[in-house]
Amino acid sequence: MKAATMKKPSPVTLALALLALVALCTASAPLADDTPSPRALFKQHLRENLRDIEVVMARFHIDDPQLAGVVTLSMTWEDGKLSACEVLRNNTGSDTLGDALVEALRAWEISGIAGPAKITMPFRVRLAGSKRPEFGERATLTGQVLDKKGQPVFDAQIVLHPPRKAKREPITVRTNREGIYLLPLVPPGEYKIACRVFGAERCKRQKLTLEAGQHLRTDLKAR
Repeated sequence: MKAATMKKPSPVTLALALLALVALCTASAPLADDTPSPRALFKQHLRENLRDIEVVMARFHIDDPQLAGVVTLSMTWEDGKLSACEVLRNNTGSDTLGDALVEALRAWEISGIAGPAKITMPFRVRLAGSKRPEFGERATLTGQVLDKKGQPVFDAQIVLHPPRKAKREPITVRTNREGIYLLPLVPPGEYKIACRVFGAERCKRQKLTLEAGQHLRTDLKAR
């Protein structure tokens, strides 16, 4: 009787086994109670509260739509609060943007981070649409809507009406909680701008002429 011969494993089988071994050796050991890491908790909170960061960005893009770059923060979180923070990198051209981000983060409270926990995180700054090829051929309209008392109007609908002969639909955008609106990639031409609050027109219509590559800030007062 012939002795049983072992089948030689294929190169693919060996490669898969090696990858599995590497993964097993390099994987971080899970915590006993499956508690997420501080970084994972921060990223989850960031996703759920991204609007806070967008509000900060809008404060700067209202006057400079081309502001772009990366702000990297080195943060220390303790008992759910930001206890210390250093701006490691800021190539946006704005010296105050990093401090504005830190101020927004100090208002957060992240459940589950006992700390002290060190977290380094880059924040990319860029106006939506600014990387599109046609950005330089279009106009950017920004502004802020305030009420009679000078307070920001949240969720006001900005409506940009093109001339009837243009046969284009009106362009709309809503203000954030600081009353700021950002409207990039507007085709050059003549428009009338209005704002609506709770469905009713609250601002006097204004005529605008937008040119290619132009940035125009137009603030509005709601009646």
